[in-house]
Amino acid sequence: MDNIKINYSLNGINVTLSIEDTDNLPYDLAEMFIKVIDDSNVNHKIVIDELTNNYKYLE
Repeated sequence: MDNIKINYSLNGINVTLSIEDTDNLPYDLAEMFIKVIDDSNVNHKIVIDELTNNYKYLE
């Protein structure tokens, strides 16, 4: 997977996050999602709980 982009607006400013070529995709994706979660100002615990519940089979 390459050329991943996330676009959104924050306070009237367009934000584009992208990953092009990487050898560290899991870490880069995590950083990208952290930025989206922080910028969205949502409840971090709910997001983490939902992700954890979705991937319970990995435990």
